[in-house]
Amino acid sequence: MSPRYGGTRTAAGSARILCGLLCLVIALDEMRGRAQEPSAGEQPVAVPRDTPAAKGGSPKSAGKSPSTKSGEGSDGTQFDIIYLPGPGGVLVPVRAGASLEGYYRYLDQQESPEGPPLAAVYSLQFDGAVVDDRVQLVARVEVIVTAESGWQEVKLFMQEATLRDVPAHEGPGPAVPGPLLPDFGYTWWIKGKGTHTLTLPLSIPILKLATLNRIQATLPSTAARSKLTLRINSPRVLPKVPESSTLKSKSVPQGTELEVIGLGNRLDLTWQVLPDTQPAETALEVTTYAVATLVDGESVTLEATQRIQSLGQQGTFEEVRVSLPPGYELLRLDGREHRDHRPDPGNPQQIVVQLKKPTSGPVDLKWTVRSKLPAVGESFALQGFEVDRARLQTGFLAVVVVGDFRYVTETDKFLRRIDVANLPGPMQQVAAREAYQFLNRLHLRLKLQRIEPHVTVDPALLLHFSSDSAEIDGAFRLQVLRGSITSFRLRWPGWKQQGWTMTHADLPGQVEFRQSEVDGDADVIKLDFLEPAKGTVDVRFRARRALDSAGGPVSLTLPAPETPHPYSTRLAVVSADNVEVELRPSETTVLYPLSEPSARIQSPREWQSLRRSDYRLESPRSELAVGLSVHSRQLHATSEVEASIRSGAVTVRQKMLFDVSYERIAQLRFSVPEGVAPEQLKFFASGDRKLPALFVPGSGRAPAEMRVSLDSPVIGRFEIDARYALPGIQPSSGSQTTKVSIPFMQSNDVPFSETRLTCRDAAGREATVDGSGWQLRLAAEGLPVWTIGSGPASAELTVAHSAGALHVTQVTKTLIRTVVTAGGIIENRAQYRLSEGVSELSIAFPAGLEPTGFWWNRGELAVGSPADAADGTRLFEIVIPDRTSSADRLLTITFRTHARHAGRFGADYALRAPQLPHDLRTSQVYWQVELPYQEHLFTEPTGYAAEYRWEFGKLLWAREPDLSDLELQQWIGTAAGPALQSVRPGENRYLFATSGEVPPLSFRALRKWSMTLFGAGIALALGLVVLRWPTARNPAALLLVVFIVALLGAWHSGPVLVLLQPALLGVLLALLAAFIKSFQQRRSRPVLLALGSASGFAAAPASSHPRSPSIGVGSNDYTSLRPPPDASRTPAPVSGQVSGQLSESGSRL
Repeated sequence: MSPRYGGTRTAAGSARILCGLLCLVIALDEMRGRAQEPSAGEQPVAVPRDTPAAKGGSPKSAGKSPSTKSGEGSDGTQFDIIYLPGPGGVLVPVRAGASLEGYYRYLDQQESPEGPPLAAVYSLQFDGAVVDDRVQLVARVEVIVTAESGWQEVKLFMQEATLRDVPAHEGPGPAVPGPLLPDFGYTWWIKGKGTHTLTLPLSIPILKLATLNRIQATLPSTAARSKLTLRINSPRVLPKVPESSTLKSKSVPQGTELEVIGLGNRLDLTWQVLPDTQPAETALEVTTYAVATLVDGESVTLEATQRIQSLGQQGTFEEVRVSLPPGYELLRLDGREHRDHRPDPGNPQQIVVQLKKPTSGPVDLKWTVRSKLPAVGESFALQGFEVDRARLQTGFLAVVVVGDFRYVTETDKFLRRIDVANLPGPMQQVAAREAYQFLNRLHLRLKLQRIEPHVTVDPALLLHFSSDSAEIDGAFRLQVLRGSITSFRLRWPGWKQQGWTMTHADLPGQVEFRQSEVDGDADVIKLDFLEPAKGTVDVRFRARRALDSAGGPVSLTLPAPETPHPYSTRLAVVSADNVEVELRPSETTVLYPLSEPSARIQSPREWQSLRRSDYRLESPRSELAVGLSVHSRQLHATSEVEASIRSGAVTVRQKMLFDVSYERIAQLRFSVPEGVAPEQLKFFASGDRKLPALFVPGSGRAPAEMRVSLDSPVIGRFEIDARYALPGIQPSSGSQTTKVSIPFMQSNDVPFSETRLTCRDAAGREATVDGSGWQLRLAAEGLPVWTIGSGPASAELTVAHSAGALHVTQVTKTLIRTVVTAGGIIENRAQYRLSEGVSELSIAFPAGLEPTGFWWNRGELAVGSPADAADGTRLFEIVIPDRTSSADRLLTITFRTHARHAGRFGADYALRAPQLPHDLRTSQVYWQVELPYQEHLFTEPTGYAAEYRWEFGKLLWAREPDLSDLELQQWIGTAAGPALQSVRPGENRYLFATSGEVPPLSFRALRKWSMTLFGAGIALALGLVVLRWPTARNPAALLLVVFIVALLGAWHSGPVLVLLQPALLGVLLALLAAFIKSFQQRRSRPVLLALGSASGFAAAPASSHPRSPSIGVGSNDYTSLRPPPDASRTPAPVSGQVSGQLSESGSRL
């Protein structure tokens, strides 16, 4: 391209850029000018001069906008104005010098003014009439102005109306009409404080839609009172207004006047002009919902709800004529639109109903009529409720039958039967038996039939016999499965002749007990019901008769219900304690005994403790012969005495077991034991219920005695517990035995047939009864029991320890758990399972043992101050609480000791346990020792058997106890003791066992590093010896070492087994040393090369030094290179090849 064209292109581009910038500046200036002027077709709104916007917000102007127009002030001065957006987006002219902040304050005052508004509409009244297709109204508007001065703008809205004449104004100041705004309608400028009245003649167009007419107008929302009065030139008008307004309509000459109160912010009225037709010509549509209730075959009640409306909503009616069913009486008529009703004089069965106002419906009328029913079996009809001028009459009928009746219907072509569930909602709440739907008229013909009752009877009889009378308690449960009954009859043959008398009847409220003869039959008892009974009916009665004391058989019959259905009678016979009864049925009576009492028969409370026998009668007639045997009271008694010796005191608990037959007893008499004060005697019944006792001093005729009253008269087996204490006893001087005399309590009612004596000594001693007649036996738990076949007054006992008794082991199980902590403190826990009879014992703690707690089962024991001995031993006396079960007899003792000073390689332990008395025999003992993580058991304690085994773990062998912690707890039964101590993880546990007396547990423990040092060091030393001296490498030396190790293991198996594992480490170290030595020797010796001869001559020796003799095993000399064994033979010629081979050992490969 030539330079000339390049310069031209550059000048043209610069010119285009300058033109574009000039156009942009002109466009921006035009836009700024348009923003300050009102838009086309928009008129500026004049603002009064007294408004804040006109006056200016502040003396200092924020800036002067370009003016588009000039204004003139009140003093004739000219000023510039600008346009700013006002309320509703309308541009408002303000002074050019006014500030923007002042304009904003003006807008805020307009949006949320403080106090009441300056002017507001508070009342609107419209009065007018419909003229052609418009409504001409006269609006009376009342405005209240609260401003003291200045013009106030009032927005009246009503932009839908047209002002048809000159408005009028009344008030304390002038009023000037403003412009008609699209959004606010008519506006007025009013000046002057007070009430102003504006009268506006208006014309509003009528909006028509088919037959509907409607007027609408927007009103001010501040009007507290608003009302519209409108006259329509039509006598029949159907108006409608919003729900918030109130409408009143009244007829006026040649039209209708509507009054609407409460128009709100919008006038909205809709009306329909109805055609002027005669009421007699209006056709009706009727729907009837009827419920017929037939009561006990005597009366019928019809309740009908009719919904009446004009057919197709065409026309109105204000009077209807309804025909009632023939022979029915009107009881009630209700309805919202009902004003009055009367029978038609010409037709009394037709009712004329007057409505409140003409209407097209629907109108609801509720009828209630009643009539008597004809005799059962005669036909009658359910009909009526026909409405005059009704073209359609449909509905539903529900039939309810009360009583034991059913009905049979006759078919009707306008009636069909439906399911009860298909009835309309309100009718489904009725317990209807059948339902129908009729399509033309209500007409159902039917007749009633009586339902025969179906009744089942479940009789239950209870007979009670005493020595002089018999009572019968009868219960009859009637199940009326169908129909109802009004009476119930019992047949009781010869009950009057047998002397029975009704004493009580427990009958329901609907039953009246009446004894009457039916058809001259004296054996029938009739029970009449005040009302028909249905469902379940329980009838009870009680009768009584006297018995002859001669003791012969008694004949009696039992009552039976009269029913055609089969039944069986449950019979229960109870007799007094001293009476035995034997029933013998007659030939016509079928009687079966029952093994268990029948739950159907409930005995009265006073008979529940008597003997009872149950039977079942299968025959309708029951004749029984009863044999009675009357006995006198019989009493048997035995005695069980339990004596307890503790701390020199003897407490006696004597349990007396009585067996009373044939007659109850209410009081028992006992003698007072010798040497016991009467006030010390306490008597208890079963369950530790204290019984009242009365002491009766002795007289010349009878000795002193205790009289004990029972809670209630008792028969059968029962027991009385007597408790008392004896003075303290002292052992015989110079003897280990103690003599004790125990007096017994005796019954003054009957002598004891047997006496059993058990003696429990807190110290575990045995008691022997002195005297003839006593025999020794063993109880189920192994305790000795002394028995005698009489009731002696006392027993002499000798209490002493028995060394040869095999069955006595006072401490059956012992478990001691010792935890050695890293700080040198040793925590111990000893648990003893004690047998029966041990309730006191002395525990000795050697010097160095510090007790920290005593527990009996789960309860902590309170132990007194110990007694200190000269050698430092402390003696504690422990008293075990009474009345503990044999399964829970666990004594737990916790104590603490301090370990001796530990050496560098390990520690020596001498553990001791609390010492029990020597006369207490101990069975099996387990002692578990728990050492710190870095210490292991080296020597085993003397006097104990190791209860652990060697098991291979992940890397090494370890010792595991034969019994785990859980198994030890189950063995000793720690569930009955206090909470267990926490087991520290990673500790070494060892278990030892012994029996009898618990000796001290002495052993030595090595630290892990010292154990490794000893075992590995010994093995490494032996290995180095073998490597250093070749003479030690023979089998004899190896066998000698094995023999020595086995010999040591025979006497000290524990230490030998412990050191074997670290010895393996020493052997490995010795082998590693041998390998290192051999490797160094191979690297330091010279290597000789043997070459073969290249000629056919014999090969010369490969080495120049003479051959050495053979060296034994273990020599450090190098092995020379020797020729082949067949050196005398001439080797085959080899040309130029190496015949020798390199060997580190000097021998050929």
